[in-house]
Amino acid sequence: MLDKLFTYKERLLRWSKAHKKKLTLHTSVLAVGLGLVLVSSQYLPAVQAPEVDKADGAVLTASFVGDLMFDRHIKDVIKEKGYDYLFEYSEPYFNESDFCTGSFKHPVHVPGEDLPPNEEQQVVFSAEPEAVNALADRNFKSVSIANNNIHDYGYLGFRSTVNFFDDHEAIDAAGVMNDLEDVENAVYFEHDGMTIATLGASDIVAANSAATTFRPGIMPLDRPELVISSILKAGENADLVIVHTHWGEAYDSHVTNRQRELARAMSRAGADVIIGHYPHVLAPVEVYNDTLIFYSLGNFIFDQGWSRTRQTALAHYRLFEDGKAEVELVPFVMHEGQVRPPGEQSFRRRSIERMLTKRLDKNQWKKRDGNVVIPLNHSRAIAGTGE
Repeated sequence: MLDKLFTYKERLLRWSKAHKKKLTLHTSVLAVGLGLVLVSSQYLPAVQAPEVDKADGAVLTASFVGDLMFDRHIKDVIKEKGYDYLFEYSEPYFNESDFCTGSFKHPVHVPGEDLPPNEEQQVVFSAEPEAVNALADRNFKSVSIANNNIHDYGYLGFRSTVNFFDDHEAIDAAGVMNDLEDVENAVYFEHDGMTIATLGASDIVAANSAATTFRPGIMPLDRPELVISSILKAGENADLVIVHTHWGEAYDSHVTNRQRELARAMSRAGADVIIGHYPHVLAPVEVYNDTLIFYSLGNFIFDQGWSRTRQTALAHYRLFEDGKAEVELVPFVMHEGQVRPPGEQSFRRRSIERMLTKRLDKNQWKKRDGNVVIPLNHSRAIAGTGE
């Protein structure tokens, strides 16, 4: 009855006063709850490193990753915690691999060579020789240096890096042409009678870093005939041909028609695996004529903090005696320079899976132990070993 004596505004004021104490209590409870979540996130239980066993009957086990950058904030992490920290959770896959490869995102800073940075580059990176040794310790046999940062210390820094890899006992650098006639530029690795070729080409090219008719440089992808000819030549000497492509748009997962056409042309020329990088984010995977096409494996070791730039994947490849092959896509999330497996039911794991399988038909992949597995027919690689 009393409510009828009050106006609407008076009843609203009366209600708000009556609930003010309750609201304060609810707000306090919510604040405490959020505080506990934030505090507890700093003390999450340690993630378990995965157990990885070699598959029975596998004649080759390999791991493929995207961009590897050991400078800037990653350099600070290395100084504090060492290289082993970066690979703590991914190392089991590398240890069980006969061959690993990735994109080496910078020149090597060779001690005693005080080279000035390239003033035309907005951001410059370099890596210490120990970074290459850390990769060698994890069975990396090749890296691609065909990228937009390899001239961060100019032509002399590029040449110094090429010479460093030429002298390194364990790792070769792909993606270098002596001139535009040099289509025999693949680097090779032998394993149990099998020859693996690695090539590298880049669509993202810093000024004066591409090979010319008279000077060495990286293989440019804007001249597709160069990479096609290089693949054909590599196929004459190798059983498995792997091509690194530095392409796409930064922070964009979209696959362009040009990328798709280039990938299919490389497949027809004889590429078995195409490993894309540069966009800093993951992009879809395709299978074309049993060529495995990673349009972008994103960052693997990097210091970018945006959520999507921290999502990555390691591609664990197995080739069997009967010519069947499979690749397991292992999701990782970067935290302070270290890649860690996401929770089994986490949003990030599902996000990574959705991105990688976006362009695959349902019959082209399956799940095993929570990871995406893509079966392939790579009998052509086995056939070559018997010749």
